Amino acid sequence: MTTSLSPINSKVKSISDYRLSEPEIQLDIYRQCILRGLTTNPLQQIQLQQILTAAFARMTAKLARLDPELSAGLIFSRTGNPPCFNYISQFLRITVLKCLSLCIPPENRAELIKDDLHMMDQVEYIPTYKRVFDYLAALSAGQVILWFFFQVPIYQNFSVRGYRLVYESMLDYALDKWPAEINFDSRRLRDAKLPVYETISRGSTYYYNLVYHGLSDRILISKWNALLRKIYFQLVYVARPLSSQAHSSPYSNPKYIIEKDNKLNYLLDIYESEKGLATGVESEKGLATGVESEKGLATSQPRKLVYPAAEQLGSSSIAKIRICIISNKLVHYTSVFRDRIGIINNLDRRYFDVWLGLYTPMEQVIANNLNPIVWHFLEHFYRSKHVVQLAPGDLTGNQRAVEAGKFHIILYADLGMLQDQTLLAHARLAPIQMVTWGHSDTSGNPEIDYYITSRYFENTQDLSIPKSNYSETPILLKTSGTYYYSPLKMVERYLTPNARAKFQTAEQLGFPPGALIVGCLQSFFKFNNDFEQVLASILRRTAAGIGTVGGKRGRSVYLALSNSIPFNKVHLDKLNLLFKDHIDRIIWFQNKTPDEWLNLVSICHVMLDPFPFGGCNTSLEAFDFGIPVVCKPSNVINGRFTRGFYEIMGMDLNLCCAANSDEYVDKVLRLLNDEFYYTGVSQSILKGKSRLFENPETVADYQNMLVKLIRRHTVSTTL
Repeated sequence: MTTSLSPINSKVKSISDYRLSEPEIQLDIYRQCILRGLTTNPLQQIQLQQILTAAFARMTAKLARLDPELSAGLIFSRTGNPPCFNYISQFLRITVLKCLSLCIPPENRAELIKDDLHMMDQVEYIPTYKRVFDYLAALSAGQVILWFFFQVPIYQNFSVRGYRLVYESMLDYALDKWPAEINFDSRRLRDAKLPVYETISRGSTYYYNLVYHGLSDRILISKWNALLRKIYFQLVYVARPLSSQAHSSPYSNPKYIIEKDNKLNYLLDIYESEKGLATGVESEKGLATGVESEKGLATSQPRKLVYPAAEQLGSSSIAKIRICIISNKLVHYTSVFRDRIGIINNLDRRYFDVWLGLYTPMEQVIANNLNPIVWHFLEHFYRSKHVVQLAPGDLTGNQRAVEAGKFHIILYADLGMLQDQTLLAHARLAPIQMVTWGHSDTSGNPEIDYYITSRYFENTQDLSIPKSNYSETPILLKTSGTYYYSPLKMVERYLTPNARAKFQTAEQLGFPPGALIVGCLQSFFKFNNDFEQVLASILRRTAAGIGTVGGKRGRSVYLALSNSIPFNKVHLDKLNLLFKDHIDRIIWFQNKTPDEWLNLVSICHVMLDPFPFGGCNTSLEAFDFGIPVVCKPSNVINGRFTRGFYEIMGMDLNLCCAANSDEYVDKVLRLLNDEFYYTGVSQSILKGKSRLFENPETVADYQNMLVKLIRRHTVSTTL
């Protein structure tokens, strides 16, 4: 890590001391209007408003240039991937407040001069935030309102509790006070050549970073979606064949039903007979396995009927279950691809007609050197033309494209990550619409019926917790819900044969001989104060090395950390101060190819799961090499994956799962110090990992769940 330069505004707390990169006298448009006499003549109020609105729009169009630190490159490291607007924007709130002050009467500016007003985490400032909202609305700055108030920052140094209280309060205020004249009407804005919502949202969802707070986001994300549906009415769309299928039954209460189809029913009968699947709806305490039943319907028995052999399923008398999985994360070797592709690939094609909804044309992806692993699994969809081609920024066109597929089920793999698919999900395009853990949070979307999770990733001791975490009906599968391919086998099978034999040693990767390596190969935005204190404690308590005897220094302990997305300099300064005596025992790694990444994982002695938002794919990669992962589970799904994997492997959770930070550090130190203990944990992982990888029970579990949902949504309307 490098120490940051000395930014001009780094210690500024309010706009009174904040200096823009252009002279304030030139930017103070309201004072210019005073000098021109526009503020005292009632007949010129319309002209005054037009001048102020246009001037503010010009200033907000160049915010990054107006901020002297951002424009001089003093906030972000030059290494790693370039930061996106959603990351940059958290440093521009003070710039917006300064620009806003120059567009309101001088006598009103004092109300914006409050320490750390731009941090958005002080509840006592809520009346001021409402005034800021009113000023921005008067300046027709709807897009600025959205990101200023609702673009959740990557954690840096704010009060999470205070921020969330302010966030919810401003959502309530916006729902009540949003002026209709600044709605995002696509047709009106396109005609006026103004940016529509898809354009101004800059790629990822505004609420994306809420997930890293480790708390239930159902209320906040649901309110955000309510606001979005109010101000951008093109989101609310119902496919024409479905408009007459809305249904409410005391028996099953599906929002939309599937029209009676003898061919489809015939297929379901054959499936249930062949698989010995009980018909009806499972219920165990309302949630624990399968599909929840509001009436607690008991499981009925399998039908004892004889059907044609499975080979006859190609007959025209059969109508398959049509399912479309929508995500643009499937065209790259991402965590979403790795979590989902096994289920997608192994759904039984005798029963399921499987499609992908992708935003990037496959031809373009192929031209850009598609990862061989990805191509192996997507080639079939490309060759068989089972891809619904979606276009970034074309909400209406995408709604029509998916509607044309007449799918029974739409599965969104990662709502809450990228904006396009998250917006598309507001349309009702299939009778059954569901989401699963790609972003690992609720969608908060009223048009998503089910959240597919697992009993291993939820607190099943208190089922009120998972119920309260989701706006959807949560379905807790009996298995993990992912047919996960061994990471090493995937790389060696499709990318680099005998990859492990070619791995570099720890020394070759920059570590001293004999060092014990503690890895935390996670995106830095999973780091917060509590977890950083844990890292500092591990470094302090291993300063003398491991195995020190008679004054002879033992094996040194190093941290391997990931920095593929750049830290901001404020955060780096904080870490430099926290780790100041141990910086020389931290090695940072940038982006790597899949085989290089596994090489880095393989040299780690212990892997750290950050908290409250933990890891998933990184833990599975570590387990593939028998590497223990220390975790501190939370009460939301994104903090329970590693714990769940240990449970699936049948291991004692007390070995590596901690209840608090002190216990977390103690467990890491025991694994480092006690070789006999470490070997036992590692061997248990190697023995149990077969339950994590390529487990056919996960596919059967998924298919059974989908069939039961189809049955549920074809319930007779006379019931």
